[in-house]
Amino acid sequence: MMTELDKNVPEIIKGHLRQLAPSFGLDESEEALEKITQIWLEKARFFDEQIQALNMVEVNIFNKDEPKGALMLTYSGSLISLGSLQNSSRTVRYSSIKLRHNVPQTVIIEDVKLKHHTRINGCLELEKKPIQRTSALFKMVVCKDDVPIEVQDERIAAANEFLTEGFLKLNRTLLVEESPDIENYTLKTMVKSVALKNDLSIKQTKQIIDDFIQMAETGIASGKKVSLGSLGNLSVKIKPPQKARVGRNPATGEEITIKTKPEKAVPKFTFSSQLKEAVGNIKIKAK
Repeated sequence: MMTELDKNVPEIIKGHLRQLAPSFGLDESEEALEKITQIWLEKARFFDEQIQALNMVEVNIFNKDEPKGALMLTYSGSLISLGSLQNSSRTVRYSSIKLRHNVPQTVIIEDVKLKHHTRINGCLELEKKPIQRTSALFKMVVCKDDVPIEVQDERIAAANEFLTEGFLKLNRTLLVEESPDIENYTLKTMVKSVALKNDLSIKQTKQIIDDFIQMAETGIASGKKVSLGSLGNLSVKIKPPQKARVGRNPATGEEITIKTKPEKAVPKFTFSSQLKEAVGNIKIKAK
């Protein structure tokens, strides 16, 4: 049976996706590759629709001394923005948007020059670290000749921002599809799911999770800030002392004396921005 991978993806990309599967945390089965391919095809469609909306055009070669800026899409789904040539150098923004990440790994390099002319299926090479060579390029686009340079930079930046957010949303659809089929997220059901996923016994998994929780408890009890990764951070908040004061009984309206309260340390949890963003993308069902 012919799959999406066979029908719509060039052979060079099939091989690339197969090599990338392990780095995405997936096996090399046809089912896993089909999932990666669906995401990749959607990213390519997103890219095409955005460049059409901004009247940008595809090019096969980008001259290293070309005054224009450019937007590039790699085979692995990363985005590269080249600013226009200013005083013989450019600003380069590289966003690595991996399937297993909820946030892009973005690097901005100022005052950089290109080593060579850049071609489709080739790599972008820079004369400055931390990134000197990217993965192979699938598409390169530029603005038309009649667009002023400053407007070109605005359009490229706007396209990069839109595509980055769109690519991350597509990644999250894969992560949701692969999440365990758990109706109630209790400690017991999550331990079982993690054990199955990592080929461990439930006893081993529970011990690891218990140790992790105990370490977090020890840290917060010591007054330290405890990072829980993409969930957020645990910390200690000091509530100031409260003076004795006169209030009223909400049930009877009778005047009462409210006793003083000493200064107190209380635990506080701060959700990460990426978790807030992920929750913000949940579709709320109409009642």
